[in-house]
Amino acid sequence: MPPEVSIGMPVYNGARFLRATLDNLLAQTFSDFELIISDNASTDETETICRAYAEKDRRIRYIRQPENMGATFNWNYVAQMATGRFLKWSSSNDLCDPTLIEKCVAALQADASAVLAYPRTILMDDNGVQQGKYEKDLEILEPTPSERFGRVATGMALNNAMCGLIRLEVLRKTRGERAYPAGDMVMMAELALHGGFKLVPEYLFFRRVDQASTAKFLSKEKLAHFIKPKGGGMGMPNWRKYGDYYRSLVRTPIGMRERLRAMLAVTRWMIWERRTLLAEFAELFGIGR
Repeated sequence: MPPEVSIGMPVYNGARFLRATLDNLLAQTFSDFELIISDNASTDETETICRAYAEKDRRIRYIRQPENMGATFNWNYVAQMATGRFLKWSSSNDLCDPTLIEKCVAALQADASAVLAYPRTILMDDNGVQQGKYEKDLEILEPTPSERFGRVATGMALNNAMCGLIRLEVLRKTRGERAYPAGDMVMMAELALHGGFKLVPEYLFFRRVDQASTAKFLSKEKLAHFIKPKGGGMGMPNWRKYGDYYRSLVRTPIGMRERLRAMLAVTRWMIWERRTLLAEFAELFGIGR
């Protein structure tokens, strides 16, 4: 019988924090889960650690990729392998309160209109020292798809919600994370077209935000390699973002009025960001060199 929850952990060279994260997940008060670890051909001790844990706990399924396929591939891959009713993505370096899964499951069971539930966040540094409460996590329960879409696309700064609990059946109606900067936010905006994001009011998620573990601190070149090591398809990220917004609105089964409202909003955002879009266009064709 499939578990109620699938935890998907994409990892690449995560040995430094991996043991603590695995111990943390395995100590959850909600125990009906599988833990799928997809190792992107790590070159450190990640494989040894994962195999040792998998031997001790039958809930763990360890998969080693033949080569580094990039972060986007790996995050989408663990979702594809999941068999539970709910999916929780987990990085290899963040931590959770022992009751996080239990309380997020309860929140989704109590509200059938919500497609995602996640708790409030405490930020911590590379050494696990708490840096303070993150006050910008959003509860997104607006009644219309266009309102929810707009709040995610323009209001979410850190994507802490992605590491909450998501209805897997609904997630699979989206196109998943995209392979360009902020591609995770495009996925979240598409997900919000299907339902609300419930915010559990307690601080149960502990996220590392530092130079070593946060993609936004990477240079443009390192970020491109992190997302897609083999290269290709990383140009014009903002054009791709807006194109995917429109595609999400076309493919999601919402009413025509809601679709047009959201499309109008996307068009306004493009006008506001026209300088960035024109700069990407000029860079692509070498204009101004």
